[in-house]
Amino acid sequence: MKPWQVTAAAHVGTWIIRLLAWTWRRDRQARAGFDAARRRADGTVGGIVLVLWHGELLPALVEHAPDGAHAIISRSQDGELIARIAAAFGSRPIRGSSSKGGAEALVRAVQSARAGEVVAVTPDGPRGPRHSVAPGVVKVAQKTGVPLIGVRVHADRAWVFRSWDRFVVPKPFARVTYAYTPVVPLAEVETEAALTRIADAMREAGVAIGCED
Repeated sequence: MKPWQVTAAAHVGTWIIRLLAWTWRRDRQARAGFDAARRRADGTVGGIVLVLWHGELLPALVEHAPDGAHAIISRSQDGELIARIAAAFGSRPIRGSSSKGGAEALVRAVQSARAGEVVAVTPDGPRGPRHSVAPGVVKVAQKTGVPLIGVRVHADRAWVFRSWDRFVVPKPFARVTYAYTPVVPLAEVETEAALTRIADAMREAGVAIGCED
């Protein structure tokens, strides 16, 4: 798309998503687990790494972009569109992926987490395989020492795209349920073991709310 087309699509897309999300019946009871994971011993709020699957990006974005989450989004054309919509919802995108700008994105993600911010990562994006975990998310958590927690989202009625990630768009008035993993301990854990821990925690959280992995 041309730049003006990206701008127009982002503007229209933002308002469509706002209208759609306004109708959702969001079950946010589990959100307390996320908030507790950010709370430090002295009562202040600290940084956190939030893991979400690419296919559940839309409802997760609606919930966490207003937190000012620093979402890592690829530098592709599709990524540009997603980044603009995410920013409109309050997110602060970090542009980069394993194929382009990954090192710079990693540095910015580490800085943001250390500064007490939410860093949102889709470790199976931007190309998959679906529900795989790339090492970058482990590097951010281990370099900063901040908690890592995952979020899963289930909608009782949704459009599911025939894409590699089976992208989910909850339908109007759908009940959208969020589930969070416990904090995944990663200190002094080898990378492969850490990847397995994250994947297992995400799977278990999804099963708890009826996600079909």
